[in-house]
Amino acid sequence: MGGKTGLKKQTFLLFFLSWVVMVSLVACGGAAPSTSPASPANIAPDGKTLVETRCTACHSLSRIQQKHNAGDWAAIVTTMVRRGAQLNYDEKAAVTQYLVANYSQ
Repeated sequence: MGGKTGLKKQTFLLFFLSWVVMVSLVACGGAAPSTSPASPANIAPDGKTLVETRCTACHSLSRIQQKHNAGDWAAIVTTMVRRGAQLNYDEKAAVTQYLVANYSQ
């Protein structure tokens, strides 16, 4: 009989500890975001820096020098993201805008 009671106590303790960890994580993640100008959430991604760091992970800048129109650049960046380029939505937009502004026909 002691075996079942011990198992029930262990199960309850595991459940309780999991609950405490979950509540702690939710409480920590629920803090209001910083609104200071230096907060990363308030800084728009820099297209040039992203091109120089993310795009060159796979190929050189000389490959990027090709001239394309805005539609081509949008399609190219989308293809690169599908192939594994590490860009979130805002970064993808910044890279596309940079390429259109600096390397369009």
